[in-house]
Amino acid sequence: MGIEQWMIGFMEQFLKKMRGIIPTLIIYLTVLTIYKKNISKEKILEYDLPHADGYKGFWENSLSIQHPLASIELVEWDSSEALIFSDNKEIIDSFRKAFPLSEDLALYNQR
Repeated sequence: MGIEQWMIGFMEQFLKKMRGIIPTLIIYLTVLTIYKKNISKEKILEYDLPHADGYKGFWENSLSIQHPLASIELVEWDSSEALIFSDNKEIIDSFRKAFPLSEDLALYNQR
């Protein structure tokens, strides 16, 4: 199983489990950030951690990952939508293929 399939499966399972355990208010705006194994916690904490509530960067082009050391960011948006950001185009393409109703956020922002 490639990283793309693992990420999609992980996200599906994560969201299913969290909806049953954590109140909606907590998962209303969540950023799950994925870092490469070789990046230490101390190095990660040298920067502001990603956030969803009030972050205007989701709605402005050019889109980017919030944390400079992150590889992937998954944003749980209002318990019904998710945003995915990655520096790996294959991950984005795999996500879009697995979720055919998904939209390109950059194109959405141009409306």
